[in-house]
Amino acid sequence: MNLQGTEMGQLDGKVSIVTGGGSGIGKGIASAFASESCSVVIAARDVDRLNATAEDISAATGAEVVAVQADVTD
Repeated sequence: MNLQGTEMGQLDGKVSIVTGGGSGIGKGIASAFASESCSVVIAARDVDRLNATAEDISAATGAEVVAVQADVTD
């Protein structure tokens, strides 16, 4: 998957932070960044889902994915 408007490898060495990254649209966005060689931090409230998602994305893309439990409403 290629993020629109970016060339392959353009995100090498960059870090993205995705809130709501444990599932749904956030997970898809995190996966897209990871597939472009970007390190990814995913944040959400459900730590178990976050850890599973981080492992899935990392295994699929080889990117570094860090899960951080957070509630951005506070």
